[in-house]
Amino acid sequence: MRKRILVWVWVILLLAACTERAQELTRTPPPTPEATAETPVAQVTDTPEPTATLPPTATVRSTPTAAPTATPEPPTPTAIVPTATATAAAPPSAVPVTIDEPAAQTPVDVGSNLAVSGTGPRENGPVIVALEAAGLVLVETSAMPDANGQWSAVLEVPTSATGDLLLRATAGGQTANQQVRVQRPSVVPPFITLVHPTGDWRAVSGHALLFQGRVQRPPDGLVNIALLYDDCRRVGAEQSFDVGPGGRYWGYIVIPGGLTGPACAVASFGEPGEESWQAASVMLEVLPPDDPEARGLFLGNFPDDDVPRGQPVTVYGSAYNAPNRQVQVGLEVNGRRVAEEIVVADSFGFWEVDLVLPASIQAGSSGQFVATVAYPGDPETMSVPFVVVEPPAGT
Repeated sequence: MRKRILVWVWVILLLAACTERAQELTRTPPPTPEATAETPVAQVTDTPEPTATLPPTATVRSTPTAAPTATPEPPTPTAIVPTATATAAAPPSAVPVTIDEPAAQTPVDVGSNLAVSGTGPRENGPVIVALEAAGLVLVETSAMPDANGQWSAVLEVPTSATGDLLLRATAGGQTANQQVRVQRPSVVPPFITLVHPTGDWRAVSGHALLFQGRVQRPPDGLVNIALLYDDCRRVGAEQSFDVGPGGRYWGYIVIPGGLTGPACAVASFGEPGEESWQAASVMLEVLPPDDPEARGLFLGNFPDDDVPRGQPVTVYGSAYNAPNRQVQVGLEVNGRRVAEEIVVADSFGFWEVDLVLPASIQAGSSGQFVATVAYPGDPETMSVPFVVVEPPAGT
């Protein structure tokens, strides 16, 4: 009995110990929540730290904004002192564009190499050198001035144009012009010549300007004549007509009223830019009609024309500011006047008249057309030779 009691006591003590142990085990979780609480706190604390790193990020973003604001770099372009230094130390900019060689009216053969030289500002790039006819660029090249502003170039003179052609040098907004006389060393078909007007002819605004010359093998049988102004770049007047017998041509244009100053008289055939195009030109001065020098007489018949005896022949020409617009026209054979008439020029100064060579004049005789204008104190006369021939059969 006593043993049982001892066993139960032992069991009770053992249960008490187990209960106490179980209670200790039950109490230990509270620290666990505290440790668990510390973990979120640490996480909460870490979360603001990235938030705290955002200002640096914002600061980093604002740094580029601050860098452009620190625009000491615009002063850098301003501080491109080389430009200012180059401008200041650029005596070459004071160098004018000139054409020193060839001299004015230098004769030049078609197909030859033309050496051109002059001066120009180096800092404005190359000098553009061109040879022009009737305002069209025939050939062009460029040359860079040296340290002293000297330049040189070579142009191959084309075979498509003769007469007074224009050499032009251009650089930095400056231009220099020089006339050269382009000629043919020998007659090479096709070609065109301009006999009249000449460079010393006094053309008059509002009056007729006669053209005369010869052509060979024009592609369409037509000749174009024109008066150009404004450096031979703009057309003042133009006309086209058929070529006459033997390749001779003549015609006239009326110079517009108000057009005065330097101009180019141009005769051509074919289309500019095509291989068949040919031109001949001359520079002249156009005077206003009230200029004291605005007068002149031209007899347009070709030299050594055949004139049949007993047949009418047309004599024509122009006269500027003739008194009463009258021109005295006659035929002379062997120094004797055999026909004569006074003709009145039209308002443009053009005149023409038919005169009959007497049938009694012997064929083979030499004669001349004669025209006279009685300018006060200084009458002007022009004569052109002709040859007397037999009339055509059946006339």
